[in-house]
Amino acid sequence: MAEIKPMLCKMVLNKMGDKYAGSTIRQVYIAMGTMLKSALMNDLIAKHPMNGVRYTKPIRAVEDNKYLTVEEQQKFLEAAKRSRSYFQFALILETGLRTGELIGLTWDAIDWEKRTLTVNKTLEYRYKQGPLAKRRACKKQCL
Repeated sequence: MAEIKPMLCKMVLNKMGDKYAGSTIRQVYIAMGTMLKSALMNDLIAKHPMNGVRYTKPIRAVEDNKYLTVEEQQKFLEAAKRSRSYFQFALILETGLRTGELIGLTWDAIDWEKRTLTVNKTLEYRYKQGPLAKRRACKKQCL
């Protein structure tokens, strides 16, 4: 561990740049920093090698965004009709909800007269921790 220097950390992140998304590299950056901070706290290293190391690849470039065409959506929903989750898939496609927003919905989030959904929380599942709720407010128009 004592041989890990800032240049090596930067080199690892740079090598990832061509093959991995910015969000993946960011997670590695965070994990490396956390691991090395722990090593510093436990006197395994004298200096934190990530100090001064920055990585600036955008988390998501515009060209990284992939969208289904209307035809692809229709094919997807046709195949999804055989699934118990058909209505969930249809709602996600129709509203743009994220999966965590969908599973966090409750009946009081629906205003039938205004035809709106109010997303006030998202749910996520973390292994060994179980479900977690995060508060977030926004409105999405239902069609």
